Amino acid sequence: MCRLSDPRHSFTTMYELLVFVHILSAVVWVGGGVFVQVQARQTFRNGDQAAIGKYIDSLEEVSKVIFNVAPPLTLLAGIGLVVWSPAWGFSQFWVYGALALVALSIVFGAVLSGKAMGTIRDAAGSGDGRSLATGISNLARFSTIDILVLLAILALMVFKPGV
Repeated sequence: MCRLSDPRHSFTTMYELLVFVHILSAVVWVGGGVFVQVQARQTFRNGDQAAIGKYIDSLEEVSKVIFNVAPPLTLLAGIGLVVWSPAWGFSQFWVYGALALVALSIVFGAVLSGKAMGTIRDAAGSGDGRSLATGISNLARFSTIDILVLLAILALMVFKPGV
């Protein structure tokens, strides 16, 4: 059995620990995003403004746990893997491509989707059907783009083009 204090196994153990954290947090991030999108489509489909308002409130609470923890943990563990392993480097396409896509995910997943959720919350509370429809449309578009960006990152991680 490998122990963290055993210097003969420190590289393997740290690398394996970083891989585990990286994959686990990525699963939570991507899986959470897909689940939220499926649930949002079902909630928005019925058009009940009270239910939509409740959904947005609960989504904001869940987002604090999932989307404020999993993405930075995934990113930090990934950076740790590149730093820790002599096989990977920041000059490799799949690494810097993934980092660029993470920045794009922040724009679509956090900034633009967050604004759309605010519009939906405000419109559901005020009964403004037009703003509600706009917010829902924007959230669907931005979150779909974010999921596609996350899948592109996943493809880079799995296939490591250029290696």
